[in-house]
Amino acid sequence: MQEENGTAEGAIRAAFEIMNDLHEGRKPKDWTDLEPLREMVFVVRQRIGELRRDDSLFCWAIAILMKELGDTKGAIALLRESRENMNSEGELANLLAKSGQTDIAATIMKRLMASSPGNYFLFLQTADLLERTGRHSELDTLRFRELSAVHALPVVSGVRRMELDSLEEFAQERPEMEWIAERWRRLYPELGSRVESSWRYLLAKKDLEKVPAAYSAASRNLFVRAGDGEIFLADDTRTRILLLDVLPVFCLQAIHQKSLENTDRWIRMAHRVEPTQIQIPIDVLPWADKVFPKETVDGWFDLYYQSMVRAIEAFPNDAVSLNNTAWLCALCGRNLDKAKEFADRAVAIRRDPTYLDTLAEVEFRRGRAREALELSQQCREMEPRDDQHKKQIRRFSKALTPEHE
Repeated sequence: MQEENGTAEGAIRAAFEIMNDLHEGRKPKDWTDLEPLREMVFVVRQRIGELRRDDSLFCWAIAILMKELGDTKGAIALLRESRENMNSEGELANLLAKSGQTDIAATIMKRLMASSPGNYFLFLQTADLLERTGRHSELDTLRFRELSAVHALPVVSGVRRMELDSLEEFAQERPEMEWIAERWRRLYPELGSRVESSWRYLLAKKDLEKVPAAYSAASRNLFVRAGDGEIFLADDTRTRILLLDVLPVFCLQAIHQKSLENTDRWIRMAHRVEPTQIQIPIDVLPWADKVFPKETVDGWFDLYYQSMVRAIEAFPNDAVSLNNTAWLCALCGRNLDKAKEFADRAVAIRRDPTYLDTLAEVEFRRGRAREALELSQQCREMEPRDDQHKKQIRRFSKALTPEHE
């Protein structure tokens, strides 16, 4: 891209250095505004055009950066100028919807759907926009077409790209999730049963009233994936993965039914399958605290806690085990003084934002919201685009307002 006088090369190099600093979460020296970035975009796109190359991927990446820097209008303008591709079109629709131009966003998403049959994540976004803009007949047509497309596809392409956490909001609010889950189960039993079980569990662990539906889905998942039962004859990874998929739901179902005997059985089985799988007690025990005596729940917590302590004793400088044990204690509301010790040790070994986030949570649970906020602000400086730190800062700041102090 170098011109004879070297001007273009110098401008591009300087602007890319700034962009790299931004992506790494560092504020560039003498940074004042977005003008160097705009200059770089203009120069690079001009040269890309001279070379007769496609600039859409470049424009998409820059638009993402401009959005994160607060220049939504600039990002929209850039995406509208660039050549169309799926990434650029999807991001443009997202930005337009957020800026209130929902009808245009819906039209763009419909165009994307025409080239991506079976992509349920795209379908849910499009359906949401069509409904919000009152285009109900188009939504009905889209539903009918997707049914036909899914039936014709040998593999549901969207399923393989799914991100369950991203779909959690849709799973709570959109009736289309029920429709899609039923279709997947009929056409692709193993894949569909696992997908449904996973997202129903996401809902159940936040709302105990949704546990029965999650339990039915988990039972179906176990039956379909176990096949003829040979999987249970082998002590292998497949069996453990399958059991760890369903046992947390069985625990919640027993708690929902207020069955102490069944809850004890499932929690102990889950511990035998994977003694250091801390997500299970983190999801289950806070609900058990609402139903069963504290000393009983303390005993279940201790199963996992002692397993983690033994792992630390075997490898005292394993920052991951130290961090995970502290996180287990914090989210289960137990052994908080030991949690502080473990979290401090993990941070001393490596000052990682994940470990600092755990330490912040421990401090918050110990009633030290101000210290927790300071730690989360440090995390934000290290990872400015991580939503976890933003959520924690809002949460800890709220606890420091006068009505909470």
